[in-house]
Amino acid sequence: AGVDDDDGSEAFSPPLLSPRWDTRESRSIRTTVRYAPSSGYVSYWFQHDAAEHTTDLTITGSARSVQCHLPLPPGTSQPRSIEVDGAATAYRTIAVGTSTYLDLPLDLSRVRMVRLRY
Repeated sequence: AGVDDDDGSEAFSPPLLSPRWDTRESRSIRTTVRYAPSSGYVSYWFQHDAAEHTTDLTITGSARSVQCHLPLPPGTSQPRSIEVDGAATAYRTIAVGTSTYLDLPLDLSRVRMVRLRY
C-alpha cells in the first residue's frame, strides 16, 4: 500500500505515503491502512488516465498532515502541473535511479484531492 510512519512518528502521526504504483499496469487503486490498537489510519484512491495524461489521488487520514512521495509515470521527469483541491501547489521532484518522484506535504484537516498532469 505504500503507507508508513514518517521519521520520528508512530501510528501514522504523521504518515509517509510512498507507494510503488506501476502506472503502465495500474489504473485504479483504493486502499486503507490502519493501526488496529489505535485510531491511526490512511485511506487513498489512486486513478490514472493514460489517455488524458493525468493521475488523481484522493487522500484522507487521522493525522494532521501527510508527506507524499509519489512516483511519476515512466518517462516523465517533470509534471506539467500539480493541483491540490483545484489550486496550483508547490512540489519538488526527486530522481531515484531511472525513476522520478513527486514530493509534497499535504494538510489532512479534510479529504484532499491531488491532480497531476504530465
